[in-house]
Amino acid sequence: MYISIYFLVLPNTPKFVLASEEPGVLGVSIFPSPQDIPPITGYKIQWKQDEASWKHAREYLTSAGNEFLIQDLDFDTDYAVRVSARNEIGFSNFSESFVQKTKGFIVENIAGDSKVLSSTFNKSPPSRQKTFWGTPYIVMIATWILRHPNMIS
Repeated sequence: MYISIYFLVLPNTPKFVLASEEPGVLGVSIFPSPQDIPPITGYKIQWKQDEASWKHAREYLTSAGNEFLIQDLDFDTDYAVRVSARNEIGFSNFSESFVQKTKGFIVENIAGDSKVLSSTFNKSPPSRQKTFWGTPYIVMIATWILRHPNMIS
């Protein structure tokens, strides 16, 4: 008769990369350690504005997957992010934190045949609905006015 004894331990600290593909959003790609036994069951992702304290960080607990989006962040702002892996025993230590700047929202002014990138907003709107119903219409009206200055009297 053989008896197998397994020592279950906390997972290793995961590695990850950050990217900002669109304004106010950070993409997190996590790479677990292949030596983890038992297997990873999820992650804890924490983020904060770079200058803020970790005790004010927001967090997200995952249950599956390795690709995540952190949304509704301020535009054109540095964020620090760190990740911890979870298994049946508990959570690993947090990874080293990395800083990534979110993309800004760029408004394009069109005057005649030339395009000018005029400004970057550094705050995200309170909700996506306000972005859809507010900002695009202002940009459309401003663009129309620039294209048809003689129509305004």
